[in-house]
Amino acid sequence: MSPLAFVIRAVPLYLLALLLTGVGASVLAAWMPATWRIPLAILALVGFAALMTFRRVQTWSTLLLLAFALTAGLLLRLMLAGAPLHWGWALAASLGIPLLVMPLGWLAGPRLQPFGRVTWIAAWVYILGWIAWQLLLGSPVAHAAWGAAGLVIFSALTLTWSAALPTRSVSEPAGSMAAEIYLIGMNLGLAATMLLSS
Repeated sequence: MSPLAFVIRAVPLYLLALLLTGVGASVLAAWMPATWRIPLAILALVGFAALMTFRRVQTWSTLLLLAFALTAGLLLRLMLAGAPLHWGWALAASLGIPLLVMPLGWLAGPRLQPFGRVTWIAAWVYILGWIAWQLLLGSPVAHAAWGAAGLVIFSALTLTWSAALPTRSVSEPAGSMAAEIYLIGMNLGLAATMLLSS
């Protein structure tokens, strides 16, 4: 798939998903009581599982991505209710880092593909480490270090992910590609917020 085809097909969905996350976090979450945190977390997990299961189905991948993005925004706002939020910086990281890094990945191409598995593993270790981080670490220095690590890991993942784009089929659903970059971008935004709130 060419970079132009990716930009035309997947980027508008990515931007819409980011917008829905912002709407969920800034508009709808104000109406949600804190007691909805657990049901929303369960809904987000189910939504994520459905998104991964049906991401190769043309219409479902798009609908599930948008529903997950809205749910993620609601849940993030409820989970980070007491923390100072830097939504502008989060959006800048979610858009700016992929905008800067993806062309480098496209140019590097197959040379970076062997590192793709390493960056996906590092990303999952980081995401699962959130649980331990929430329970064990509470100092501002730990927040800054965790945020900086997230920016590095998900920037590297953006690089290796975009290096593999030219090998992907043009017939792949746009929702599938948009979902992948959305998950990367959302984590970049969270990492930036955490770094700045320390």
